[in-house]
Amino acid sequence: MFKIFESKEEKYVKSHLRHLVRLAMSDGVLHHEEVSFIKKIGKKNGLSESAVKAIIQNPTSVDIEIPNSNKERFNQIFDLVQMMMKDGNVNDAEMEFCMDIANRLGFRKVIVGVLVAKITRGIDSGLSRKELMEEAQPFINY
Repeated sequence: MFKIFESKEEKYVKSHLRHLVRLAMSDGVLHHEEVSFIKKIGKKNGLSESAVKAIIQNPTSVDIEIPNSNKERFNQIFDLVQMMMKDGNVNDAEMEFCMDIANRLGFRKVIVGVLVAKITRGIDSGLSRKELMEEAQPFINY
């Protein structure tokens, strides 16, 4: 069924999934773990499986929407970094993509690299999303 009206939140989620799919495909291979992660994020945010599959098949069909809250912007960057780390191989193109999206989400260019690196190291160290958000707060508000 064609959906005419979408909430702002649903637009944010679809835009976020678009970014996740593009990041996952940046190395030329869409791994099973990456697809599972995208589906998990979609489901957690209330999207149907068919809506998520449609985004995976054609990510550019979704318009880019920038969330207003720092918390949601941080959560999107956190998910992107998790996606970047899914295949166990972080390459320069993926890192650049994450930093570009962080900048587009409204984080100042001078702190984007530090923010992405901080999240990457925190995930490697086993820190929770909440702990990392608290640690990153000075960068988020910069």
